[in-house]
Amino acid sequence: MIVFDDQFEVPADPDAVMQRFMDVNAIAACVPGVSLQGQDEQGHYLGTMTVAFGPKRLKFQGRMQCEFDAAARTGVLSGGGAAAGRSAQVQMNTRFAVVPVSAGRSRVEIASRTEMHGVLAQFATAGGAAVAKALMEEFANNLSQTLSASATTAAASAEPGAQPAPPQAPPRAAELSASRMLWRVLLSRLRAWGLLPSASRGR
Repeated sequence: MIVFDDQFEVPADPDAVMQRFMDVNAIAACVPGVSLQGQDEQGHYLGTMTVAFGPKRLKFQGRMQCEFDAAARTGVLSGGGAAAGRSAQVQMNTRFAVVPVSAGRSRVEIASRTEMHGVLAQFATAGGAAVAKALMEEFANNLSQTLSASATTAAASAEPGAQPAPPQAPPRAAELSASRMLWRVLLSRLRAWGLLPSASRGR
């Protein structure tokens, strides 16, 4: 099992962040490799997640149940999926909470538990936690960008004489590459150990 607990900050007030989390389509667009395909009769969200391992790709077909408590600003995402013909299954449960940090800024606290079976079992042991960390960083970056863009659009629309901005579809996140994320983690650790110059040097 991959046990992953983390937190990150975003440039928006807690209620705005919670509303964004409750927009499942918008949140899915911030997760690399994820594509939603609607809901089933029970209200579960259906979709796919494509993960690249070098030249090979695994496409998971699955469903997700989403439970939200808007007043408490918390939620639970649970579900799983399988890759057809690849003997690969994933089951996950993620809990989150949105808490205020300062004016116009919030912290998202994540507690996630993921089980991988079949051909992914060895990967989960060797590099699963590292990829989860890199994936969360990319998700946080994408979420921050969409929240900032929404705030800018809202401010522009509030100006006298401004026309309401048309609704825009959330940008699609890049493909999820496990190899690329492991490489990012390795570079980050080498920099932390002083074996490589920091990313800011030379800019």
